[in-house]
Parts: sequence; C-alpha cells; structure tokens
Amino acid sequence: MAQLYSSVHELIHRITIVANPELAEAVGALAEPAIGFESKPRPTTSFRGGAAPLPEGTTWPELDGVPLSFMASFDLGRVPSVTTWATKPTVGSLLFFTFPDDHPDYVARNGDTGYGQVILSDGLNVEEHDHPSGTMVDRRYLKSTEPMWSLPSAQAAAVATAFAGDPVLIEEYRALGDKLWAGRLVGVDSQLLGYPEPWQADPVSDDGVCLLAEIDDLVGTYYFTIEDHHLATNDFSEVHCEWQCS
Repeated sequence: MAQLYSSVHELIHRITIVANPELAEAVGALAEPAIGFESKPRPTTSFRGGAAPLPEGTTWPELDGVPLSFMASFDLGRVPSVTTWATKPTVGSLLFFTFPDDHPDYVARNGDTGYGQVILSDGLNVEEHDHPSGTMVDRRYLKSTEPMWSLPSAQAAAVATAFAGDPVLIEEYRALGDKLWAGRLVGVDSQLLGYPEPWQADPVSDDGVCLLAEIDDLVGTYYFTIEDHHLATNDFSEVHCEWQCS
C-alpha cells in the first residue's frame, strides 16, 4: 500500500531517520504517487459497498450469466491529480465489480485467474441498484481521499533493477519497508494507482501493465490492473482483477 507523505522529499527524510541514508535517494527515485481511501467522519462521495450507482440504462454487470459483486465507487472529481494518469477525468466516478471468487468459472482471458469490470460513470444521471442474488453484499462505508506516495514491495522487479540484484541492499530495503509501514496511515484499505502490496505474486509484473486499484476485504485483497495505453485513453473495457490472501 501507499505511504502518507506529502512529497518525495518528506519520504526521503523519513528514510534517512529509520534506515541507511544511502538508501534514501535510490528509494525516492522508485516512489510513485497514489491516492489512498480511508474512513473518516467528513463529507465524501467515495464509498465501499452498499447499492451500486450505475449510469441510467446500464444493466448490472455479469459474466456468463453470473452477476458480479459491487466493490466500490471512487469519485474522480475529488481525487487529486496524479502525474501517472494525466488524462484522469475531473468529474464522474469509477465503479469496481468483481467475480465471486468461489465460482468455478473464476477465470479470465488468457487463462489468468480472476475477473473484474470497471465502469466509468459521469456521476450525473445514475440509478442506485441493489445487489442481485448470489453477489457479495456489504454495507456502505464512506471513504475520503488522501494523496500518497507508494513504494514497490521488496520482491518487485523494480527493486531488483534499482539495486542491481544485490541481495544485501534488497534485504536492507525489505527491512526499511517494515519500518516505514509502522507509520502507515490507519484506516486506509484501498488505493488508486501506485504500486501494489501483493500477498503472493506481483499483479503488475508484466510490462505495460499498471495498478488501477487495490481494494482490501476482510481476508485478502483485490487487485485491478490495466494496460498503460488503456489508462491513457480512459478505456476500462479490458481491466483484469485478481484476488490474493495471506
């Protein structure tokens, strides 16, 4: 997940306090901006669970006749601008749906396990739909947004490249991550963009693929990934989703 630091300079400063200062610049170069979502008692239009605010005339998403489960709606109008998503819409919402993970057909294109669908809504003409029978249902949790910086996990290819595969430096980086996470913002359970925090294999290990969203549930995490060129054109028709747990 991401770290709550207002700038890369603040992140580097934190690193020099808790770890080898020589790591600071290298780690700072790896950092990517992200947007975190947390539960806070403030006005917000992003949320997890509850009824799905689908655009008027849109039917509930399904795959092979099986309805998907609604995960979250993130208001892009209240999401900070991010350099890695220059074409981010300034209005509307992204709605996230996933295939129930206990379904025997939980297999997506190219044989990869997982399936998800993302709908870009204009946020203006919407209809709230209750969950169809058989989908996961959760009450609505309001989520406020925070600009954040994220770092790759120690097993990510970006880390091996940054430290030229040096096992000593990679182990120092792993230990650094444990220290930084001690100050992780409590309550953040979802993020847009940045690096994923995988439980198993890195979901964005393929070239040209980036994290669109990471959404935690009670026992694991859903990773929605998208190809870079699709994100640049706001084309969410080919989003992939996989679920991992400890």
